[in-house]
Order: sequence, then C-alpha cells, then structure tokens
Amino acid sequence: MSVLQALTRRRFLLGAAGSALARALVRGESALAAGIRSGPPRAVDFTLGVARGNLTRDAEGRLVSPVLTAPGRFDLAGARWGSGPEHNDVELRGRRRGGAWSPWTTAPLLNGHAPDGRREAPAGTDGVWFGGADRVQIRLRAPVGGLRLAFVNATGTATLAARRATRARRARAAAASVPTIAPDGAPPIIPRRVWDPHGQCRPRVRAETGAVELAFVHHTVSANTYGPSDTAAIVLSIGLYHRNTNGWNDIGYNFLVDRYGQIFEGRAGGVTRAVVGAQAQGFNSASTGVANIGTFDAEGQTERGLSALVRLIAWKLARHGTPAAGMVTVVSQGGVFNRFRAGTPVRLHRVSGHRDVDATDCPGQDLYGQLGELRARVESRALVTQPPTSITLAGPAAAVRYGGDALLTGRVLLDRRPPPAGSVVVIGSAGAIAAAPLAAARTRPDGTWSARVSLSAGAALRAGFEPGPGAAPLRSEIVRVAVAPRLTLTAARTRLRTGRSAALTFRARPAVGSLRLVLQRRAHGRWRTVLAQPLRPRARRARVTLPLPGAYRARLEWAGSAELARADSPWLALRAGGPGPGGAGT
Repeated sequence: MSVLQALTRRRFLLGAAGSALARALVRGESALAAGIRSGPPRAVDFTLGVARGNLTRDAEGRLVSPVLTAPGRFDLAGARWGSGPEHNDVELRGRRRGGAWSPWTTAPLLNGHAPDGRREAPAGTDGVWFGGADRVQIRLRAPVGGLRLAFVNATGTATLAARRATRARRARAAAASVPTIAPDGAPPIIPRRVWDPHGQCRPRVRAETGAVELAFVHHTVSANTYGPSDTAAIVLSIGLYHRNTNGWNDIGYNFLVDRYGQIFEGRAGGVTRAVVGAQAQGFNSASTGVANIGTFDAEGQTERGLSALVRLIAWKLARHGTPAAGMVTVVSQGGVFNRFRAGTPVRLHRVSGHRDVDATDCPGQDLYGQLGELRARVESRALVTQPPTSITLAGPAAAVRYGGDALLTGRVLLDRRPPPAGSVVVIGSAGAIAAAPLAAARTRPDGTWSARVSLSAGAALRAGFEPGPGAAPLRSEIVRVAVAPRLTLTAARTRLRTGRSAALTFRARPAVGSLRLVLQRRAHGRWRTVLAQPLRPRARRARVTLPLPGAYRARLEWAGSAELARADSPWLALRAGGPGPGGAGT
C-alpha cells in the first residue's frame, strides 16, 4: 500500500480532522522525499481527537484511552482540551509498532510556561519527548471535553519515504561538525539555523526586549536517554509545540542546554539582547530562561550540563550589567499560574528555579537541589565574564506607564576594574548622548550605576562614559524603552441585577484612539470573552449589559503605535445576580 493510499484510508477513519492531517502529511511526504537533495528534513506536526466515550476507568479510577495509532510517527506528544478543570493529572506513554511501551510519563500542565500579558493560558500540557513512536495512550484523573493529542515529528521519520531519505542524509552528515556562535566572550552557542534549518519555527512578530535582572532554570520533562545528535530535533519539536500548539510567538525558552554540555539558542531576537520569552509567566520581561533538556526529578544535571549552565548564565548576566551574586526584587506581572498577584514585589536569587515564581515543580527536585552549587559557580565565573573595558545598559523590565520614570541600570569596567566611585555616566538618545543628555548617574564602588529618566514616548537610549584624556569614550549598546498609556476603567456600581447594564467610565493618558472594551464571564472554571467593543476616546463613558448571573470582568485594551506600547487597564470585577435589594442577589 502506498503512503497516499494509507493516509487516504486513515482519513476515512479519523474524519474531518484526519482529512486535513492526511493532506498535510501528503504535502510533507513530497517535501521529505526530496530531502536528500534539499538538505535536512522538514518537521511535521499533527493532531488526533480522543472521544470522551472511548475513555474507560482503571482500577485506580483514572480515565484511560485505548491504544491509539497516531496519524504519523511522532517524536513529541502533548494534550489539549476545551473544557474541564484547569488542574488535572495527565500521563502519556508511547511505543513504536512492535516495540515495548515507554513508562507512563507525567505530562506537566502549562503551569507558568506562558507569555506575560493578557493571553490566557491554554488548557493542556507541555509536550513529552518519545523520540519515535507510532502508538500512544493517555490517562488522566478528571474528565475533560474536546480532548485531543498534539504531535510533532522533528527527525524526518513521519512516513516510510521520509525515513528512507533521513537514513541516507544521516549517513552523509555523520562526520559533519555543528556550527556555533560565540559573541563577546560567550560560550559556544548552537544557533537557530541548525535546529530549525527550514525556518518552520520563525516568530510571528518581532521579538520584544525587556531586561535581564535574573535567570530562571527549567527542565523540559523529556527522557534523559537521548544522544547528543538527537538534541537539535528535541529543540525543534519543543519550538513547534510552543508555536503551533500553544499559539505562542516562538519557542518559550531563551536558551536550552543538554546533558552533553551543548547550548542552543532559543527564542529569536539575538542571544546578546534582552529578549522577552514565555518561560516564567509574570516575570518574562525581567529575566532570561534556560531549559535543561531532560527530566530532573530523580537525577541531577550532569557535570557537562552544569558547566554549560555556569558559562552561559555568567556570561548572560554580565552582558546586561547584572550582578551574579545576591538577590533582586522584581514586580510580578500576574498570570493564571503565577504564585504572586500582579504588582507584588518578589525578592529572588539572581539564579532561581521556575518553581520559585510559578505553580510548577520545574526544574525538578534534583536539579532544584543543585541550584546552590550553580549560583556559587556562576558568581565566581561572572567576575571575569564582562568585557574588560566596557559600559552596559539595561532598561526597565516592562513598558513604563505614561507619567512614570524608566529605571536604567548598568556597570562600567576599565581593564576589569571599576572606575573611581562617583564617576559620571550620561544617558541620552542613541544619536545624541553628549549633545543632549537626558540624565546622569554616578558609579558605585563596584562600577554599577542607576538612573531614572522621564519619557513621554518610547525611545532608543544609550549610556556613555568618558574614561579620561586620550582615551576613547565608551558607549553601551542601544536599549529601547517602551512607554505605554495609562488606562483606567471604573464603575459606579459593580454588583447588578441580571439583565441590567453597568455604567463604566474610562480614561487614557495621553489620549489615544482605537480603544477597545473587553468583557469576560466566568464559566466552567475559565474566563470567556462575551464582548469586544470599540470605543470613542472622547466619549469617556460606556455601558455593558450582564445578561446571565455570575462573575464578570472588564478592561480597556489598546493595540499600540510606533510611539506608545500596547496597554491594558487593570481588570474591573463585576457581578450579576438574581433579584434582590440593590441588585446584590447571588
């Protein structure tokens, strides 16, 4: 039977979802068949629905699926559902046809692996790496609606023809060396073009930049039995799962490190820049995130892996003028799985574990226990990581609200030593530091400095330092500081009778156009948008009707412009109830 015939038969068995998948795999088959001539294989991702009626209870009361045949051979699998509890116990196992089952592996919920901002966390799990399987089973503690499995094949083995092409390609590539980059004293880093040669994980929009005030350590919850030549495919499968299944802009992590000491570039935007990832919800814009490839609940990271972490984190912190020692206070941006409400100041080690800020076990119990050693080694190495003569500049972790100040920080070194305490640093627009400085700061004994700058719109800033007569002036890299309008939304009454309308008052400083009012209702444990209405800025008032009893919330949203960043107002809580005095029924 040909691949096309097999996929057509599977299309009949899987219905509409399988039909779309079959067409995708046939297209992938053509591309992969030409892979010997065109270079590395293209990755393929696909899904499979699991009907609730096909799940049965086991002896421990868990819901277990029958053995499912995936639409193609897969390397990574995860789960998604449309309704049900946000917290669930989900496990997956897989096997190749005729082979043995893998152990049941817990598929962690997306607890904190998510962007900052207004996006709600999807209901589902992270992906689990199987490295080539055809059959899969899932079991979970609580029933859900709309359950589906999401798969990624990143090794060029999804179909028979693809496997043949991949074997020939691997034979040719066995002796090839892996290219790396190492900017400004960084350890060798394997770039995106190696693990994503066809640009399939290309970001949807340009990367945002924030600050690097600390580093978060993660693990990917995948098998520890992979070889060094498998890691690029693992990174690609994670990236496609994050981008295509989770709906994110790009892979969530800034960097990934394997057990062999290989370091991979993660989220696009440049390894030297403070790129905002989706790795620690509520703290992404103030941090960088490094994922350890594997599961570290019952074993720690290898010495080669730890050494790579030390070199990478020490370089990255020093690159942004951030001390490696001590602790830092950052403000939570909130989020579904965040342990801290939005606006809460949180004091953290400069090298922290993901579980320190989000509701997760990441990076695993044993790796978390290694963080003390990791911090000490990072601190000792960071002393010699920053370029010997340089000035750094780091901007605020998030967009500055209109009318507020931007906190800028950095460090000056002259031949690896700080200048005399009290030396002057100037900050100005990228092209006019000396001619029109916006602020000045004085260095501390260790060479660090800080300053506040008032801005009415986004700006590209640079810090400068004059070492002395005859010495060339030092200039930092350009840092873009975003300014967002200040949006407020209030209501005269927040508890109403069902069917009544709420009178809302809104304001934007400065005045901006194209404001939108969003109203959500809590249903089945999740917030659902029931209204998204454009507003006239000059009106300053709006009304919304609460048609059903229950909890609601509303906020203003603004999409942003070239001068001002996207902004949201805080959520305004509303409630509709049955008849009662003053509309306060429940």
